[in-house]
Formats: sequence, structure tokens, C-alpha cells
Amino acid sequence: YLNLIQNSKKTLEARAFYPSLKKIKVGDIITFYCEKTKCKTKIIALRKYSTIKSMLENEDINKLLPNHSFNEAYNVYKKIYSHHQFFSDHCNWRWWYAWVL
Repeated sequence: YLNLIQNSKKTLEARAFYPSLKKIKVGDIITFYCEKTKCKTKIIALRKYSTIKSMLENEDINKLLPNHSFNEAYNVYKKIYSHHQFFSDHCNWRWWYAWVL
């Protein structure tokens, strides 16, 4: 997805709320890496959701995962986080959203 971020086609990033992400705030510069390529972005907004389903219902999926339907996007996150016992529409797991430039 790094090329989509670099080309401003993916302007929304979602991550599971890990304790290490508590320090992230609006205005922070974060760097995404993919092999030897990197892309710096600035966080311009953060939003929290209690479930992945809620997040996908309230955000523009095309900014998160371009050309994906709701079900396709849901399955992408389910695959990424399937090893977590917390992946459930009913869990109390917070998701962070960071708009990127």
C-alpha cells in the first residue's frame, strides 16, 4: 500500500490500538517503510472506533483501501489481525485512524 500513500490515493491509515500508539498525536510525522522505500506523512486527524465494523461504516473506505468494497476491506483487516484473539465485532478494542498527506 506504500505506493498508494505516495500517490495520495490512500489518505487514511488504520491500525489496531496497541499501547505503543498511545503517544501518536495530530501533527506527528510518521514514516512508512516497505523494503528500501520509505514515505513520510503527517497526521492531520485521529479518530477512535470500538470495532472494525464501526470504523468501516463511518469512514470512506476508498481513502483507506482504494477500490475495495465494505466486505473486501473487512476481510483485509480480518486477515491482517486474524492471529489476535481480539478480532471481533463485539470486542472492546480501539482502532486509531490517522489521515496522511
